[in-house]
Amino acid sequence: MQVFKRIVYLIFIGSFIFLIIFAFLPKPVIVEAVAVTRGKLQVTINEDGKTRIKERYIVSAPVAGKQQRIQLNIGDSVIAGKTLLTTIEPSESPLLDERTQTEKVARVKAAQSNCKQCEAQLNRISGELQLAKSERERAQKLFKSQLFSRQDLDKAITTEHTLQQEHKRIEFAQEIARFELEMAKAALEVPEESKSKPRTLNIVSPVTGKILDIFEKNAIVVAPGTKILEIGNMKNLEIISDVLSSDAVKIRPGNAVVIEHWGGKPIRGVVKYVEPSAFTKVSALGVEEQRVNVVINFSAPHGLGDNYRVETRIVIWQNKNVLKIPINTLFRVKDKWAVFVINDNTAQMKIVTIDHWGEFFVEVKSGVKEGELVIVHPGDQIENDVEVVVQGK
Repeated sequence: MQVFKRIVYLIFIGSFIFLIIFAFLPKPVIVEAVAVTRGKLQVTINEDGKTRIKERYIVSAPVAGKQQRIQLNIGDSVIAGKTLLTTIEPSESPLLDERTQTEKVARVKAAQSNCKQCEAQLNRISGELQLAKSERERAQKLFKSQLFSRQDLDKAITTEHTLQQEHKRIEFAQEIARFELEMAKAALEVPEESKSKPRTLNIVSPVTGKILDIFEKNAIVVAPGTKILEIGNMKNLEIISDVLSSDAVKIRPGNAVVIEHWGGKPIRGVVKYVEPSAFTKVSALGVEEQRVNVVINFSAPHGLGDNYRVETRIVIWQNKNVLKIPINTLFRVKDKWAVFVINDNTAQMKIVTIDHWGEFFVEVKSGVKEGELVIVHPGDQIENDVEVVVQGK
């Protein structure tokens, strides 16, 4: 009986000691891990922007007289050369001197020269556009034969798209030049002194688009040059986005742009140009920043109007096959970047060389291999040779 009690007592003491030892043994740290992968990486500059109409036209009175009430409203569509905007009854005036007559003749000649200049520019850009189209078609054939890189193909497509937009702009300028010529001729033909019934001058729309603003809807007496209304083509939009001057130096014309959060699906655009001058802007935190406007071309979808807010992601670098890891796996060791790699259920610190930084991922040049597991958000408990277990396994 005594022997039995001693055996039970020893078993109890041994179990107690074992439990104490087991309680103080180091336990594996539960971690979240992701694999090092290869794939596409983009480096983008993200900023807010707003849309604006590329070409606005302000219709003004060519002669002095009484402007009739405008029957149109803001938002109404107008057609070039067809839609009647308003009428003006030219006022009778005493015989004009030779100087005023010479000025009117000079305005007609200037308008004629402007028309010829637009025609020459249109012929030039048409030739360049035809060449760009041929280059794009050739680049597509060479790309299919793997003799052309994707970057060169994108450059050819971007060049053609840019020239198409420039062609539209010059066509718009040509329409305006013709309208100005007609108005200058009309002002010259208005009799300086007439005893007959006053003539009525019809003001028709110089361009196709929509009315953006009406400066005075009611009937008034106008002087030459008085603003009547403003017209613009809602389909011919561009985006202006202001970025930090330190980011602007990285942006080049032709860079791809992704336009988001405008009220629909993401759409693509391309950088037209970066303005050469910066301006000072106070941020929401009250800090003065030097900002630069970046102008972006895109195909405006239905419903997007003038001065609408958008978000832009300007792609300044991209590659479809890079070794990458999430940004939240990195930490600093003095002046270097490092990660914890899981090897045989233990954490091993490795120094890595980082190149391009994306929004969520970074390109790794050396230090880790594809397929290795790296720890996400390594905490203070993670050290070299610490036993770990991946969450969910």
